[in-house]
Amino acid sequence: MSTELKLSSPDLDELSAAVSGLGIQEKLLVECTEDFFSIIPELQKNLPDTFLWAPLIAGPDVWKGEIWKTSDESLHESVIGYMSYDHKRCDELYAEAEAAWNEGNPELAAEKLKSFDLGMKRHLGEEENILFPAFAEATGMVGGPVQVMLMEHDQMRGVLTQISEAMAANDMDTAIALGDTMVILMQQHNVKEEGILYPMIEQHIEGSMQEKIRSLQTYIAS
Repeated sequence: MSTELKLSSPDLDELSAAVSGLGIQEKLLVECTEDFFSIIPELQKNLPDTFLWAPLIAGPDVWKGEIWKTSDESLHESVIGYMSYDHKRCDELYAEAEAAWNEGNPELAAEKLKSFDLGMKRHLGEEENILFPAFAEATGMVGGPVQVMLMEHDQMRGVLTQISEAMAANDMDTAIALGDTMVILMQQHNVKEEGILYPMIEQHIEGSMQEKIRSLQTYIAS
């Protein structure tokens, strides 16, 4: 179940009231003609560990995002729990884009692909700007599995760029085909992170894990 909220401006009080009124697993689809993403950290301070959010469209004419209430404590207490959940969310965004294309709705497919692109860039940024530096600081390790993941990030960013270029050329057939390639890369990458790297990170940042998870949850891709 989802409800819609159209903000005339980034109003924290209005957004807080709407999120407070959500039931567990209910989604709030937020739309604003101004960038409201910047008030998400304040929303988290008002309602700590009660919701997750994700950006869907980041301007220049409209900003869209979704917020949903959660009851699964692992999403707020475990790097593995939250990041694995975000892997699945990105998978679902691409699946929705592909389904829209197969159903003959190219406009919806294009919007979903933009959300997929934004979701993936946010996820990669969460790792590169929060998780990996925290792991390096705790262990002194700058190579090893993190270096392998960074190389794969570069590869995935290259495919995302190709998808964006295909969409700009109105070549949705190519964009969807590249998306299929991206999914294969993601599946191989995610297995390594969830099975090896995330458990290592949890082991070494245990004392600051909740702080890091909150930073991950409010991260805004640049």
